[in-house]
Amino acid sequence: MVVYLAQKERDLFFKLYFDLLYCVNKKHKTVKNFGNSRYPKSVDTHDAYKIREKLFENPAWIGEYIRAHGKEFNDEELSILTSWRDHFVKDRFILMKNLAKYSVLMSYGSVGESVLYGVIGLNHSIAELFDASDLPVIVNTVILPFKDKIIYDGIMASGNILIGPGMRGNMNTQYKQIKERYGICESLPFTAIPKKTEKTTPAKTPVTKPSQELYDSIAPIITDFCRDHLNEEYAEVSLRMLGKLSRKRPSPLLKGKPNTWACGIVYAVGSNNFLFDKTQKPHMRAAELAKLFGLSKSTAGNKAGEINKILKISMLDPEWTLPSKLGNNPFIWMFENEHGFVFDARHAPREIQEQLFNAGLIPYIPADRKIVNPVAEDNPKTTVRHKTGSLNDKKEIIPIQGQISFDDDE
Repeated sequence: MVVYLAQKERDLFFKLYFDLLYCVNKKHKTVKNFGNSRYPKSVDTHDAYKIREKLFENPAWIGEYIRAHGKEFNDEELSILTSWRDHFVKDRFILMKNLAKYSVLMSYGSVGESVLYGVIGLNHSIAELFDASDLPVIVNTVILPFKDKIIYDGIMASGNILIGPGMRGNMNTQYKQIKERYGICESLPFTAIPKKTEKTTPAKTPVTKPSQELYDSIAPIITDFCRDHLNEEYAEVSLRMLGKLSRKRPSPLLKGKPNTWACGIVYAVGSNNFLFDKTQKPHMRAAELAKLFGLSKSTAGNKAGEINKILKISMLDPEWTLPSKLGNNPFIWMFENEHGFVFDARHAPREIQEQLFNAGLIPYIPADRKIVNPVAEDNPKTTVRHKTGSLNDKKEIIPIQGQISFDDDE
């Protein structure tokens, strides 16, 4: 059972990593007084965090380090350093589970883009950093290849954000889907080879149209309809839904007429945004929408229901909420604190809102009313992105935990 590095491996990691941080900082001057000489035995965790953030934003610095000091290292050490330069993964992960062999970190993204990484600790297992009852938890870290294993660099930063039951359920569902499709990645780089593939008989395999051709045949119908009868927001969200359907393998768009799919998509988006409620603007009756597409209400409704099932869309689904309605969708703003009380982030103190925003959990800070990429491409339930802040903007709200010292006992 391997949950953290053996002593010999640990010594090798710290020798290389601490010297890399020291030399990079000496050249690029990210922090002051980071060690007195090369190969320090321990370092200040917050300073190391600042340096590593800059380092992995500029991986070419590792190349500079190798060129400057490469003659000092043997082949194994050079191979490790090169693998860090080429195959590191710096991300905001979701720590999902602590297993007997390693802890599982899930990267952000849709099922087709997310990866489950089996990551081991340095001095201790990662399980010792976070209580099992706190999982899943969002962490900011860097994972690195180390021989035939994946390790993290000894530093994990997390906001004080407790994930509520709804989001936890979504994450667990995604975890199961990714595990079933790809398994858990135990070495870097990750190769996206499905774990299981269906057996097909070449003679019976249908010839499918390219996804782009499917998209191009339906997109103009949606665009024209939304331009003439709804608005640009509906067109934007509907086209994004079309894109997601076209990327399915096999794409459901292969069966059915373009006009029917266009109607079903707009109908599904409209249902999620109360288009059929006469108090809303824009407003349209379901029968009217179907008629404008030349279809019956039942045909339009059935196609929308099929889409909801394929994409697992629930009522008030944040992924398919119009940008202008994000502020009124309670599913986006409800969270649970450490005492088990549910709170509305729209009415929380600004410091809490900033933590949620910086962790990518709310689309904007209500007082600012500035929406930045309000709905992420494939899975905004967990991946609403931002461009104006990050977890390292405010040091006081970053609990940094880690194992970044030679001296811890096995």
